[in-house]
Amino acid sequence: GEIRPRQFGELFAAVLEEAHTEAVVIGRHHAGDTAPLEDDDRRFAASVMDGEAEFLAGFIADLEDDRYEDEDGAFRLGAVEQRAVMYCSRLCGTANTVWGLALPPDTTLLYWVLGGTEIEHCSDCPSIQSRNPWRPDTIPTHPGMNETQCMARCACRVQTASGQGGFEIPGA
Repeated sequence: GEIRPRQFGELFAAVLEEAHTEAVVIGRHHAGDTAPLEDDDRRFAASVMDGEAEFLAGFIADLEDDRYEDEDGAFRLGAVEQRAVMYCSRLCGTANTVWGLALPPDTTLLYWVLGGTEIEHCSDCPSIQSRNPWRPDTIPTHPGMNETQCMARCACRVQTASGQGGFEIPGA
């Protein structure tokens, strides 16, 4: 079938908010807090979506303005999928952030680990790594937050001094 860009945006936002809620729970569980889904988890996910609202609105506006049509008027689904993947990689950032926040702040050190040697890194990631180690409350970002220049293509990871790893963006 066919849906209008606004309908797509509403559905996509609802799916993303639920997915961020699950990412919050997964992040907490990975850090050892195995409580079931809580209202705080939903609030955290809602705050993530509040931060994504402007970008999502821009995506929908681009759909409405036919940015994803070629010169013949054909819809470029691949380009839309690429942009949607950026929102999905942000789920990894949510899980990483919550994982870090749920670790004991006074006894945990986090290390930014660069992705594979075949990766051409942005300038942000080596800079963050050069300032290792980090406390969970001082690390400037996490892979998947899309806050480094490499955004959704970040192949880095964060791990504790004991080697417990956070989450990595699949395929990055």
